[in-house]
Amino acid sequence: MKQVQRAVFAVSIAAIVSGCSVNVSVPTETRPQQPDVERPTAPQLPPAPERDSTPVEISREERTDSSAAELELLDISQQEVDRGNYHRAISFAERVLSMNVRNPSAYEVLAQAYSGLGQDGRAAQIARKGLRYVESGSYQEQRLTQYLR
Repeated sequence: MKQVQRAVFAVSIAAIVSGCSVNVSVPTETRPQQPDVERPTAPQLPPAPERDSTPVEISREERTDSSAAELELLDISQQEVDRGNYHRAISFAERVLSMNVRNPSAYEVLAQAYSGLGQDGRAAQIARKGLRYVESGSYQEQRLTQYLR
């Protein structure tokens, strides 16, 4: 028995020294081929109807609810600016703008927040956008203009 072990050991050493490699292949499991099955295609949808370009009338109740939500978010945003939480303030002010892009107060709070972060160029950009929606000579125009310097 020891002679057989020595012989196997000697052959293994000789194979390693001579640079031979042993190629061991492990059989892989083959999957049975499935017959070609037609896959169902998505149903064809009819073309979308043309949109009516007439303006939608918003009821007074809807406007009041929207304004209340905007005021609430603006209040929270201003509080966050006052606390120095500029990133949170930006988040809330951007939500207001997502509801009403013409809200100059949201632009003002955004300008304050970006200025607080030291991003004066961005604050000026935001202030310019907000100036589009204020009356000339108004107090809000003066407040937004201060960020253009």
